[in-house]
Amino acid sequence: MKKWLFLAVCGLLSACSQSGIEELNTPTGGDAPMFYASVEDADAESRTYLDETGKMRWTHDDRISIFVGENYNREFAFTGKTGALSGDFTQISTDGSFITGTKVGANYALYPHSSETILDPAGYFECELPATQNYAEGSFGLNANTMVSVTKSVDDRFLQFKNVCGYLKLKLYGANVTVKQITLQGNNNEPLAGAAIITPTYGGEPTLTWAASGTTQVLTLDCGSGVKIGQTEEDATAFYLVVPPTTFEKGFTVTITDTEGKVCTKSTSNEQTFTRNVTKNMPAFEAKCKASNPVPSNQIWYTSTDGDIVTPDNTGAFGVAIKSNTYTDGKGVITFEGDVTTIGANAFFDCRSLASITIPEGVTTIVGDAFYSCTSLASITIPESVTELGAGAFANCSNLQHFEGKYASDNGRCLIKENVLIAFAPAGLTTYTVPEGVTTIGDYAFEYCRSLASITLPEGVTTIGESAFYYCKSLTNITLPEGLTTIGYGAFSYCRSLASITIPESVTELGAGAFANCSNLQHFEGKYASDNGRCLIKENVLIAFAPAGLTTYTVPEGVTTIGAYAFRYCESLASITIPEGVTSIEHGAFWNCTSLASITIPEGVTTIGWEAFRNCTNLASINIPEGVTSIDGAFRYCESLASITLPESLTTIGGFTFENCTSLASITIPEGVTTIGQKAFRYCESLASITLPEGVTTIGDYAFAHCTSLKSVYCKPTTPPSGRRDMFGYNASGRKIYVPASDDDSIINAYKAAKYWSDYASDMEEFQF
Repeated sequence: MKKWLFLAVCGLLSACSQSGIEELNTPTGGDAPMFYASVEDADAESRTYLDETGKMRWTHDDRISIFVGENYNREFAFTGKTGALSGDFTQISTDGSFITGTKVGANYALYPHSSETILDPAGYFECELPATQNYAEGSFGLNANTMVSVTKSVDDRFLQFKNVCGYLKLKLYGANVTVKQITLQGNNNEPLAGAAIITPTYGGEPTLTWAASGTTQVLTLDCGSGVKIGQTEEDATAFYLVVPPTTFEKGFTVTITDTEGKVCTKSTSNEQTFTRNVTKNMPAFEAKCKASNPVPSNQIWYTSTDGDIVTPDNTGAFGVAIKSNTYTDGKGVITFEGDVTTIGANAFFDCRSLASITIPEGVTTIVGDAFYSCTSLASITIPESVTELGAGAFANCSNLQHFEGKYASDNGRCLIKENVLIAFAPAGLTTYTVPEGVTTIGDYAFEYCRSLASITLPEGVTTIGESAFYYCKSLTNITLPEGLTTIGYGAFSYCRSLASITIPESVTELGAGAFANCSNLQHFEGKYASDNGRCLIKENVLIAFAPAGLTTYTVPEGVTTIGAYAFRYCESLASITIPEGVTSIEHGAFWNCTSLASITIPEGVTTIGWEAFRNCTNLASINIPEGVTSIDGAFRYCESLASITLPESLTTIGGFTFENCTSLASITIPEGVTTIGQKAFRYCESLASITLPEGVTTIGDYAFAHCTSLKSVYCKPTTPPSGRRDMFGYNASGRKIYVPASDDDSIINAYKAAKYWSDYASDMEEFQF
């Protein structure tokens, strides 16, 4: 049984409504006939307006031209409702007449209506095929799909429309690509639009020939303000072009232009034929758009979210001076005195309004932190000239959706160089699978990917670099593959949703602070797991701790070293017992244990590392055991620390050691101390008096600055220690500095004359120690 498929014509689907349809104006003449139309082509994939089953439908107020007699072009409109399979057309011309043909013995019709179309007495149309078609979702644009019909006789009112052209269906995908237009051109410049001669045949197929002049060789699909395409092949976006019957002898080229003016081309070189009423489907392909006019080697182009100039954070990071920085017509241009070869450290650090940037060919180096915290940056193209790409160059670029150019991989989601995943574009993702072939997760690669909840690492990954997953605060699930040998410094620090993790037996290197501030971490499994999974211990060093739910903890016997950052940000721990046998507390070991009220450091500990107890804001007192010779920054910001006992073995109070210990009212510095470092007691606002032992030879800058209660400084050394700027700046009003008395005033005079001490000459008095 022969099928009948009724045509629908709707270019912009947003305008196709099933309700609220206005009534048509009816012709004033009473002699205008009504026509009934359908499409004879039954199984064609011609698409103008499709329902869910793929059938073509009419749209209310669709317009066609009907010719009755020579050159009498009358406009008719579909009077049914949008979505109908068939229906009537009525004349909307207002001249009140309808002339019956005398030279052409049939009714001729053409979609779309055009007042310029001519019907020759020989029975063919002289018309224009559009060079520009408009995008419609899942369809052709309005007036793109040319159709013709001819009736059996003048009295025949049934129009059986035939499609004139064939069709091209493109499926595009790409990360963060918004298509502005698509063009089609034959590689042999075949005509595709313009002046055409179309001959309809009753019961047969129409034919198309081109006029002698007035043709064009390019078809353009205009996508208006832009169509954002799917990111993967599975959700690729479809685009349709109406293409006249043509044989492209040398193939054709499709050019995609995005809203930023970047282009992507796809070509076929073999012969391609488009047949009337047949759709040619191209395989889905990724639209990797690049700048069509490369940026000059002495410029960097950019856009900003606020339409204003973006000033580099480090203007000296480019190896050449900036000549000008302008922003006009929606584009910023930084012009340099010479060619740019380097995007240096902190070049665009924290430039939060930077939306896009185009780096010129010739740049060979992009260093770490170059674009750190550019939180509006959505995409970036890496020039082919780049050979060095620093770790963390794009860390905390939270809106970054894709990379393009050199090293771009996995649909632009990451940069991979020599099997090292260097950088990642996190925007919009909660889960991610690292591509096969990657062997190293580079330093800072996923730093600040706050939304990622699950990451899958492929077999073959052997190294997780420094801070690779730092502050992935939503990360709840990651499986470390067998074969992994190295977990770098701070690799999972601040992964606050991570509850458990298994360390593969293959791991031999486990960096300090790898799991610091993983506040929800309840247990470890696998290699190095100890104490029912509460910690990782390697060769008697407690490397990492799982703090979730604990307020007190006893370090297991046999541990000799509390490793660097082992208890960092264990904010709920109020009490920790350290066993005899521990000899070293390494740097940052208890940093930010804000609930820690007391801790006993056992005899035998000889080393307390840099900032070991920094920001332990509830710690009120502590005793440093004999054997410790140096402390450096160990108690910074311990705001409740009011009492501390220092051992006689101590020789150095390093820089920042008691900085911001605002409750420290008194302290006895042992006689063996020779060095007090920079800012060692800065902002100790309760400290009223301090005695410097006779052996002190060096005092760093700002060592006692901003000690606003400090009234008395007793300096025992007979020779002024080597001083630095503002040692006693911003002390209490009337503060006195007492120096050893001598019969000839030589000591006080030496102090008054010494560099930096001389700033306080008027405050000095002799004192008999």
